[in-house]
Parts: sequence; structure tokens; C-alpha cells
Amino acid sequence: MLRFATLVVLALVVAAAGCTTTHHVDDATMDRAKREAVEKLSAQGTADSLLTAALVSHERSFLGKVRPSFSAPDENERVTLAERAFAAAPNDPAIAWVRLVMCESAPGCDVREAGVAFRRLDPGNAAGWMADLRDAKQEGRDDAVDDVLARMASDSRFYVYYNNLVVRLTDTLAAAQISAWDSEVKPDLARSLTDAVGLLLILPIFEPFGKATCADAARSGSRQPTCLVITEVMRHGDAMVVQGRGIGIRRRLAKPGTPECADVSEWWRAWEWRMEQRLEVDRRSGFSRQWAAEQLSLMRALPREEDVLLETLRRAKVPTDPPDGWRPDRPPFECVGE
Repeated sequence: MLRFATLVVLALVVAAAGCTTTHHVDDATMDRAKREAVEKLSAQGTADSLLTAALVSHERSFLGKVRPSFSAPDENERVTLAERAFAAAPNDPAIAWVRLVMCESAPGCDVREAGVAFRRLDPGNAAGWMADLRDAKQEGRDDAVDDVLARMASDSRFYVYYNNLVVRLTDTLAAAQISAWDSEVKPDLARSLTDAVGLLLILPIFEPFGKATCADAARSGSRQPTCLVITEVMRHGDAMVVQGRGIGIRRRLAKPGTPECADVSEWWRAWEWRMEQRLEVDRRSGFSRQWAAEQLSLMRALPREEDVLLETLRRAKVPTDPPDGWRPDRPPFECVGE
């Protein structure tokens, strides 16, 4: 699903910019383009331009640590940009979410204040407690971990604003006037930024959740019912990767032969089927300009990535649920029951 969103943004940006090629761009050119992007988008000073600049900076910080050919920005740059975006739109929960995630990974940032601000804008969103869960786990406060898990279980959704952020990135990048961007650089930047939404914003938040808390050998018995409720909330998360992580956690908790194991096995089967069929429908479209426009229109109208996926399958007259007996072409699913 991360690849799908990358292709949507890539196709829309390419179309809007009049680009005709998506060849690989060398690291030096891309690094220069990203530095200029942060400078120019930051100077615009709008909430969305600052949001996009923060995401570019966030990805640059990651790349600067793992690839010597990329220069790393100041560690505080992305947090400052996210703070400015939040100041420009203090009632925007998607920006408050990005600010919270940026703050969580930056030294010296008041992540608890950022969490409180986010939960004020989006009460009932279990994702807003992840930073508190991480702190409680790192500090060895088991009672606090239990309290946070109970709060997450009482929430009604697990949203990370996936569709919202992809649409806003697309619009901002398509309209950007950056001299270092040409017909090759702009698509590559779109691709790397969309990956950043999934890989750098969504996946890291799950580090404190799962095996370290729900399947903690010393306390898993008392936490299992609470964690199973949380995975049920994640089942309806707004990003497919959230649902996928929910499947993984539920699989570790469910004992073989139990109703919980049967339930998560069917959930996994449906999730894999929908992802496979969606990618096949997208391939048949050729990732055309019309396809990208239709996908973006759906992402504007629908709150969850799965909503877009299901509507796409319906329009293509593809079943949304797997036929009896269908299994993915990968190792069999097994419950662990830790």
C-alpha cells in the first residue's frame, strides 16, 4: 500500500508539472533539490508548505544518517518546521499528528505536550497515546503502561491521517516552483516523500507497541484482553499498514485453535486478498493520468485508505473478499499465542 500511494503522488505530480520521465536521479542532485525545497517551502509560510517542508527535512535527516551521499539537516529543523505549521493551523489534527511524531523522535522536544495538544483536537484516537506508551515502557513504569493501554482500548479509532497527508503532499508538490526540480527530480522527490509518510511517520510509532508491551512475557496474561481490544480498533485504522500491524500483534497473542486465531486468520486472508487485487487493478490501469486523478479524488472524499481500496475494487468489478480456500502465495499464517 505504501507503493500505491507513492504511485498516486508520483503520477499526479508528474502530470501537474508537465513531466514526461521518471528516470533515477543521482544522490547529489536529489540532495540539492531537497535542500532548496525546504528553503522555498518554508519561506512560503503556509500551513501546507511548512508541513511538506517538515516532511522533506524529516526524510533528509533519516537519509543523512544512513547514506553518506546525503547531507543531514540540523536535528531540530523538522521539529521547528512542524511547530510553525501547527502555529499556522493550530486546529488541524493532521498537522498536530505530524508535529507529535516529529517531536517524539527529536531530543529535547516536549512530546507529552504535543500529545496533549493532539488528543485535544482528536479525542478518541488511540494513535495519540503512542508517545506516552513509549515513555512509560522506557522508564519501566509497568502500571503506567497498563494505564495507557487501557486508554487506547477505550478509544474508537486508530488514525494517522494517511489519505489526508498524501493529498496535501500531492497538491503542495504539484504547485511548487523549485528551480532545482526538473522533469526527473520532481517525480523522484514525490516518490521519496510518500515513502517517508509511511516508513518514517507511521511505522516507527509501533515500536513501543506489540511484543514489548502486549506480549511482554511477565505481564502478557493480564494485558492480552486489553491488547486484543486495541487490535480490533486497529482493524478499522485509516492506513493499511496500521491494519497490518494490528494483524501481526493479534497473531502473536492468539493461541492456535482458539476463536481469536480463527478470526485473525480470516482478517489476514481478506487483507492480503484486497492488497493483491488492488495492485493488479492498478497495474492494468497503466498508472495513467486518469487513474491518478481518480485515485486522488477518492482520497479527497474518503477518510481511510481501505475505503479507497474497496471502492476501486468495486469499480473494477473485483470481489472485495477472497473466495473460499484462497491463500496468499507466502508462508502459511500461524498463531503464536505468546
